Amino acid sequence: MKRMFLAVLFVALGTMFTGCWDSSPSSDKSVTAFSLGDPAAQGTISEISHTISVTVPFGADVTTLVPTITHTGAGISPATGVAQDFTNPVVYTVTAADASTQNYTVTITVAPSTAKAITSFSFASYGVAGTISETLHTIAVTVPSGTDVTGLIPTIIHTGAGIGPATGVAQDFTNPVVYTVTAADASTQQYTVTVAATPWAVCGDVLPYAGENYPTVQIGAQCWLARNLDVGTATPSSGGQGTSCASIQKFCYADLENNCAIYGGLYIWTQAMCGARTERSQGICPIGWHIPSDPEYVTLANQIGPGGCYSYPGGNYPATLCGAPAGDRMKSKGLCQGRTPCGDSGFDGLLGGYFNYDEGGVIFGSISIMASFWTSSLNSNNIEAWRRGLDINYDGVDGSYFWTPITGGRSIRCVKD
Repeated sequence: MKRMFLAVLFVALGTMFTGCWDSSPSSDKSVTAFSLGDPAAQGTISEISHTISVTVPFGADVTTLVPTITHTGAGISPATGVAQDFTNPVVYTVTAADASTQNYTVTITVAPSTAKAITSFSFASYGVAGTISETLHTIAVTVPSGTDVTGLIPTIIHTGAGIGPATGVAQDFTNPVVYTVTAADASTQQYTVTVAATPWAVCGDVLPYAGENYPTVQIGAQCWLARNLDVGTATPSSGGQGTSCASIQKFCYADLENNCAIYGGLYIWTQAMCGARTERSQGICPIGWHIPSDPEYVTLANQIGPGGCYSYPGGNYPATLCGAPAGDRMKSKGLCQGRTPCGDSGFDGLLGGYFNYDEGGVIFGSISIMASFWTSSLNSNNIEAWRRGLDINYDGVDGSYFWTPITGGRSIRCVKD
């Protein structure tokens, strides 16, 4: 019995020691962790496809990345801690203790950029740049007084993949415009662009009014628009004009709108005055300006001439011409038939003609020969008003109420209140 026990014990111990002392080499060869320190990134390991995917931040240099690799094999190649160029996928081979191997393909992907900032916003044609607030995501641009903001073309520099509306495309900035920058990662950032014109401050600045820009000029103590008014809707001369400022109507010489663009509109007196009959009424002029009275035109003529013009003259043209060479000085340059001085006052009067009514309707006359400007001074007969005019053949200033019924059409200049 004792011998049998010893035999069983011997067999059991032999079996135990044989299991403990098994020295067969391991076949383990898995990558269990793959990471980068700079930039910090952790790989995603697929044991099915034996691939490792790592995403690094935008801008990372993938040509010298140093991976830290944990694995279950006896060795790995390339080795952990050794810089590699991951411009293209890199194959790592893990070798097990039993000399078997497993390849892992490591792919480094650079994340798309999240950048979506506007770094510059400008209007090159005016030499102005916007002030950008990255806190509020707003852009404020100030353009010169009189700038037409309805068709401004911005130059925009941004860090995104795209922007809408696009740079270099005309926009109407009458109201704020929202620009959306899209990053490479498809995220977006909006910027609200507000454009404001420098307020009209001093005579000599351009005055924006009703979609047009009017130069201004200081002559003596007076500030004048240096361009004929061109406001309101061009109406066929067969249709007549009203008396309301809410719906201003104008005639263009010979019913050609291009003549309005050059010479301004032609207005009957009641339309120009918007129905008012008081001297120096605003009429169709901008706020703070008015239709000049006859004495104000006299002040202008006597300021740039030797004097001799007086208010409310009677008589007939051309006997009412006065103040030479004030007439030539009020004209645009080149309209004095060689006389001097010519066109040096800044008034810049063009010879836009006039119209009158007869039984056959509207009669246009004297374009390129005469300029005729309404004053706000109504004659006591209530059917005629004083005008002031220029003539290419004369160097004086015309002024009379004769032959100037308020139903006729004349040009309009405005003077500052």
